[in-house]
Amino acid sequence: MGHTICGSMVLNTVMPLVLEIVGACIRFAKRFVDYLKRGKGTTTSTKTIQAYINLYAGPEYFLHAKYSSILNITYITMIYGTGMPMLFPTAAAALFTLFIVEKYCIYYIYKAPPAYDEKLNNKALKVLSFAPMFLLAFGFWMTTNMQLIHNNELSVKEKTDDSYKSNHVWSGIFHREGRADSGGSMVLVVLFFLQGFRIFFGAPVSVAWNAFI
Repeated sequence: MGHTICGSMVLNTVMPLVLEIVGACIRFAKRFVDYLKRGKGTTTSTKTIQAYINLYAGPEYFLHAKYSSILNITYITMIYGTGMPMLFPTAAAALFTLFIVEKYCIYYIYKAPPAYDEKLNNKALKVLSFAPMFLLAFGFWMTTNMQLIHNNELSVKEKTDDSYKSNHVWSGIFHREGRADSGGSMVLVVLFFLQGFRIFFGAPVSVAWNAFI
């Protein structure tokens, strides 16, 4: 499973560049065919102004598709990054590639983008604010699961259709033995609850504090 996830992230790194190269080749081919089919004394074979614009103006700019790529890269990295640290540099490379390609396309390829308001951007930022909670929660789970670290805690299944016993439950953090076994990973739990408090109660607390002072 780890190979599939890492492979998908590596694919996210190169796909924006590959898609832009393929799109540029297709646009060039269509415009070259139009150049060859033009009549004498004309510069295009298109019959209408709209057809000429569609051929030479470039593709539409869909901002929601760019946000979906950013959210996909970020959440995959936050969920599985603790167990697969390779995802962090891979995600950084993917975001950098996406930034460079989109910067180039906005200046030289896309049509003038529509006048987006701040709602979509604020919504994406709100969704991204939950990503650290996934990193902390899954990070704690992975760093305290002894079966992921060594083979001394493996349980034997008597029957193939029996449920596998991991001997690792989330409620262990509320018991003394579980807290002792978790060690320094308890910091992740504390940060998880602090981040949750900031997300759900940060705005009301900030308003109340500003009103108080």
